[in-house]
Amino acid sequence: MRLFKENEKLLGLSHHHVMADKTFLIVGLGGLGGFIANAMVRLGARNILLVDPDRFEVSNLNRQLFSDQATLGKYKVDVVKDALHAIDETVHIQTYKETIQTLIETKTLKKIDAIFDAVDNIPTRLALEAFATKLTVPLFHGALGGFTGQVSWVRAGSTLLKTLYGTQTAGIEKTLGSPTFLPPIIANIMVLECIKWLHGLKPNLKDQLLVIDLLHHTYTIELDLRK
Repeated sequence: MRLFKENEKLLGLSHHHVMADKTFLIVGLGGLGGFIANAMVRLGARNILLVDPDRFEVSNLNRQLFSDQATLGKYKVDVVKDALHAIDETVHIQTYKETIQTLIETKTLKKIDAIFDAVDNIPTRLALEAFATKLTVPLFHGALGGFTGQVSWVRAGSTLLKTLYGTQTAGIEKTLGSPTFLPPIIANIMVLECIKWLHGLKPNLKDQLLVIDLLHHTYTIELDLRK
């Protein structure tokens, strides 16, 4: 039985083979990362690496998909792994209770085809941009705060995030928070850009930054580094 046969209606029969051949690294399992992991499994991903050193806390309950009374105090990677296996028990999942900076320095992470930036820390985002360039793989970036979110498909070798953030060290999520309606929208647009990459679909957000204002329902390209 093919669990996700419905995906073939839009993406074709070959989609399953495309997904099976790739390994996806999801860094951060908070507001964005949980929804990304959920969507990727339901789209047929077969190999996933989950990175997050944190445990679920009360402050996560308002927006994080796998946060509830029963998971408080548990490591996010463990909870998300179990939840993904409840959807598809055959998915191969590796978990790391470390920061991505530590992993980059101490572990051999070579068999990766795409990276999802679902963190809330600007230095970590910049480290991921450099890591994606080192591996020559795409980085799917997302960030959010208040009513606003942003998404980009950062090409290997691009400095889009470095250009965007400059010397900033903290984003608007720290001050405005993230209401429950925002993360699933931004996360699923990130996933959509990954699917576009896998299938060679256009138009896409390669080397562009899409800013989404849900209060005014505006979608604007605010940075464009296309060559």
